[in-house]
Amino acid sequence: MSSRNLARPRSLASSARAKSGDNKQPERPSHSSHIHSSAPKVPQSNTTLLAGRNISIKKAHRDSDTEHYAHDNETSGIPKHPRRLWKVDDDKLPPFPDFFPPPTPRESCLITDAPPSVIAVRIAECLRRRSVAVEYDEDTCTATGVTVDGCSFQIHLWQARDTDVLVECIKQRGSSQTYHWAVQAVLQAAQSLDSGEDRRSVYQASTTEFNRLFFKVEHPIDPSRLIDTESDADTPAEASEMVLASLERAWQLLGKDRCEAQQLGMESIVHLTDRHTTGVARAMYAALAVLGAPATLGYAIPLEDIHERWIYGLIVNRATPTEQGAVDVDSTTLLANSIDDDIHVGKMRSLALRVLANALTILSEYQADVLENLLRDRIPRWTSEQLIDALVADLHGSYRPPTAAPHLSTQHDAALAMQCLGYLSKHSVSTARYIESNPSALSLLDGARTVGRSTHVLLHELSTKIYEQLTEEHRSC
Repeated sequence: MSSRNLARPRSLASSARAKSGDNKQPERPSHSSHIHSSAPKVPQSNTTLLAGRNISIKKAHRDSDTEHYAHDNETSGIPKHPRRLWKVDDDKLPPFPDFFPPPTPRESCLITDAPPSVIAVRIAECLRRRSVAVEYDEDTCTATGVTVDGCSFQIHLWQARDTDVLVECIKQRGSSQTYHWAVQAVLQAAQSLDSGEDRRSVYQASTTEFNRLFFKVEHPIDPSRLIDTESDADTPAEASEMVLASLERAWQLLGKDRCEAQQLGMESIVHLTDRHTTGVARAMYAALAVLGAPATLGYAIPLEDIHERWIYGLIVNRATPTEQGAVDVDSTTLLANSIDDDIHVGKMRSLALRVLANALTILSEYQADVLENLLRDRIPRWTSEQLIDALVADLHGSYRPPTAAPHLSTQHDAALAMQCLGYLSKHSVSTARYIESNPSALSLLDGARTVGRSTHVLLHELSTKIYEQLTEEHRSC
């Protein structure tokens, strides 16, 4: 956490700001001299986690990663030209304050070959390519970015000596590893040394980052960099027993009355459903358990408590099971007692969305027929109107700034909700028809394409794919 008490950037939806008429060049700051310049093999037999079901892993069905560009729709209710570029006036860059300590070389760079307006465009494009939710403040030349795993940081543009521009990044909260990955990309892009594309392999990213969920073939895992745990060499019974034991420990953490313990419990379930962390077999067993597939009778852990109260309940009620949910109010708001409660509920709900997205993704890729059977006959709660309405309401976060109220959905939550809606509509005919009959849902998906194209590349790709999937029948007529 930085000790600098800087003013909070204004919202993206604020009105146009009046421009000052003072074009005088700022004096040289006293600190300018300190500025430095193959998938694993899985058993093919029954498991004790399911009652009489064969869940042998099939070949994954990977969709095309080709990016589609949609046209703006003036009737979508979303601004036709959303703000993407960081508009900075070349003549009104604030000078580096005298009372600030010298910037850290690892978090700053000095640029002498480009004006501030060009540097701002480079940084904005880098953040868009890395799917970082950003809010820009043109008055203070500040950008506030938030990654999907909750790492928040600020980017400042300062006037150094003469026409030189100082780019400084300051961490606010979150993972230090994620922060330094993002900062190095921003500094490279600001100097026009790189485009900002995230080229990290899966094992280099955190479990809650997009790299783990949206794994691309062009970034394969290097087997020599991984530790051989022989996780997929276990028998089905051993793998199932390990998953159930891990879920029991996570359930015990969720039952505690401390926010940190509850978040750790939900993060543990995210790890269990991530195939790059636990292996395909174990992740698939965990996905079946958290979705409510038939479990072994007599086991001590109440799986219903996890998928009914902590996954489904958090997404639909927008509150933890220990609180009174906002069932009778608008789905985009939350009745919370304090800011800390809002932040905790927001984190827990984002993790619950990630668990659902992980579970649906791995089952859709390796056991599509089992997922369709479960959604149709065994677990109707995942195709209920209450859940679909809650996921559709999350799409409002597509054009919401990341510094909005902590209980409201963000662009990252909208991307996870789109992932869930895409798989649910793909494997459930009733869900697809319900979404198609909802004009608000299609309008929000259409608007997310426009906003995502300008601010969040992953949001644009997902919304385009799902919108075309839902409207394919109408477009082909």
